[in-house]
Amino acid sequence: MELKGKSYIMVKPSGARYINEIEDRLIESHLTIDSRYYVEDWETVANELYKDEIKKHNPIFYEDFQAHIWVNKYFFGNQALVYVFKRNEQTYQNLLDETFKLKQLIRGDLNATKDGTCMFIIDINKIDISGRINENNGRVTITNNGESIEFDDMIGQLGRWKSYFLNYVHCPDAKPEEFERELSILSQFGIFDEKNRVSEESFALCKRMRSCNRPYSNR
Repeated sequence: MELKGKSYIMVKPSGARYINEIEDRLIESHLTIDSRYYVEDWETVANELYKDEIKKHNPIFYEDFQAHIWVNKYFFGNQALVYVFKRNEQTYQNLLDETFKLKQLIRGDLNATKDGTCMFIIDINKIDISGRINENNGRVTITNNGESIEFDDMIGQLGRWKSYFLNYVHCPDAKPEEFERELSILSQFGIFDEKNRVSEESFALCKRMRSCNRPYSNR
């Protein structure tokens, strides 16, 4: 597939739950969908997309990134979807700006795990991830009127407790070099091979099942 002048958004495994809502926001946007593709191994692709970013930060960033991957895989699986968008009359920069704006809109609208409604609380010491920092940071407690009590007997142990939220979709910052780099990575992984293209029939099933999984065997 010709990638020049294209942009993309990836629906992460956790985004499958909201595939219909995401599709509605895409339709309402100024973007034109060129095609959709399955991603069978989102974890490997995500690690490659963020490889340069990870190098810029401290070990805590890497631990948080790996825990984010773990949450997605544990609860939602390891499959993702890629939407590719094409230009109409707008400039390439306008296309990138609209794509980035759409990512922000989706993350802003679907924010129950970030606005305090609910969250994932994880003892990092208990999950199998690379880059884990093996040290404790305390117990989960509730503080009321200056008194702290354990939140729950089931999670009363000393551990490395951290909270995580879901953001459902990914695309890079609205810079041509970033989109070109990431599209190139996806291409190297074979994401844009014809066998991974999502037909309209298959996508209708994905929406019905709220799933990023390939509904038919890869043939």
